[in-house]
Amino acid sequence: MVRGIFEARGPVAIDQLRRGLFRYEAAEDALPMEAASFMAEPVDAVQLEIGRGQDLFQELGPEVLLILGCYSLPAAYAATKGARVLAQTGFLTEDTDRRLGETTQMVVDVMSTGGLEPGGTGVWAARKVRLMHAAIRHLVLARTDLRWDTERDGIPINQEDLAATLMTFSYLVVTGLRRLGFWVSSTDAEDYLAAWKVVGGLMGVLPELIPEDLDEAGQLTKGIESRQIAPGDVGHGLTKALLAVLDAKTTPGVPAALMRRMLPRSVCDGLGVPRHKVRDGLVVGLCGLVRLIDPVLQLFGTRTAAYRRFSMDLVQYLIERDRGGERAEFRLPTELHDFWKDQGDRNAPGARIANRVLAAGAPRPA
Repeated sequence: MVRGIFEARGPVAIDQLRRGLFRYEAAEDALPMEAASFMAEPVDAVQLEIGRGQDLFQELGPEVLLILGCYSLPAAYAATKGARVLAQTGFLTEDTDRRLGETTQMVVDVMSTGGLEPGGTGVWAARKVRLMHAAIRHLVLARTDLRWDTERDGIPINQEDLAATLMTFSYLVVTGLRRLGFWVSSTDAEDYLAAWKVVGGLMGVLPELIPEDLDEAGQLTKGIESRQIAPGDVGHGLTKALLAVLDAKTTPGVPAALMRRMLPRSVCDGLGVPRHKVRDGLVVGLCGLVRLIDPVLQLFGTRTAAYRRFSMDLVQYLIERDRGGERAEFRLPTELHDFWKDQGDRNAPGARIANRVLAAGAPRPA
């Protein structure tokens, strides 16, 4: 469909499509007719088989969004081919703040209750990402000032890239929660993956590349990493820009320590993630404490709030930030925001102690 728009009206029409998707959340009249029809297609029954996957997000949404910034995104930057696309489009180096907000919004939309039902915000968000990827693919290939090396890097945002993106939102999130010390049962983990398998279909990932279960997801992730993970200046620059935003909006230095907790050491070194012996050690200790108390708290129907105040700083920033122009404000269901905040308030002593531990290892302002 996007190829048809490109062939009929050229790169200008594709660029208009891209800008329309950036600026409008649900305005079909801002899109070419073909794109508007695609966005309005009904959701079939298979796509609604999402199990209880969204329940985990309801419980630990702020921590999931924290993992998105400190694990999923830098892991994607370490994949050299995909990182070159991001660098060439300038999305992350020139406007990291916007990219972080839009990626986070997509996760909130698809994982909120009802998001993947017919007409849900998650269906729109996933299809919007699919159109955006297609538009970027054509724009990158059509550029004459900076030609894409297809022999070296293949087709930009190809099926392997899409599968890798799906894994950063699903498999890596479950892995990240466990590395932070949360007890995630195998049932909860499979349910979370099941919801994202639906999102993967909406985003255009071929069925044969969508893993059946978490074991297959792990094998797929490792296979893609073995082919794509490599040190490079592009990933280094993207990570530096991301850390600058996270440090400015949360406790400085802690995002880097969390990256070093969740990403392999070699990947962190390749991305230039800074080391800090005290801060890194405090995060490891906090993860150990969470591993001890989270299973106990679950017996009483709650979860640890050890990371809640820190992660809610990021959520609150996304809500309050000025996105500028015609781009819509960050949408977060009020009941979900209040539930997350209430969780933190009910576990306020533990959250305060954890916050002080994290802050203790952060560099002092100059």
